[in-house]
Amino acid sequence: MKIFKKKKIIRKVLTAIVCDRCGKSYNAEEEEYNEDILEIQEFLHIDFVGGYNSVFGDMNHIKADICQHCLKPLIENFARINSSDYRDNAVCVIE
Repeated sequence: MKIFKKKKIIRKVLTAIVCDRCGKSYNAEEEEYNEDILEIQEFLHIDFVGGYNSVFGDMNHIKADICQHCLKPLIENFARINSSDYRDNAVCVIE
């Protein structure tokens, strides 16, 4: 027999995300219909540590959250955007 007891658990819950470039805040609360959820799914989250001789500094922690509206003008001149299905490049073995 399994015996259970109830416990209160406190956890961090994302309530909003702010673009580090434009400063716009997007609501992440779980509501019946929240249009910002779709915008949040398109954010680019940068999180890395600079290595030896990095332009960001050795062992510096670099973080940024950038919305899609700010990201596009930053990368559109060199990004490779392919409208085909992402699965076109998948490996498929048929036996």
